[in-house]
Amino acid sequence: MNIETLYYVLYLITVPDILTDGQNVHRIAFEHQKDCLYMAHTLKQELDPISRKQQCQELTAYDFVVKVPLPKPEGML
Repeated sequence: MNIETLYYVLYLITVPDILTDGQNVHRIAFEHQKDCLYMAHTLKQELDPISRKQQCQELTAYDFVVKVPLPKPEGML
């Protein structure tokens, strides 16, 4: 069974420690585009930091539901 979900994605760069050269990239998913755009504007990251494209584009995620088999009873091979 496939469950289709629509997200608006904001990629965010953070610097965890100013004494090192490392940076972290985070992906934040929003249900509404206006919330995503507001957050991107507030953080001054209207463009994707990696590809330099517009933030908050639609992303369709497909969740797969798989039944887990029951364990075999004792004594069965």
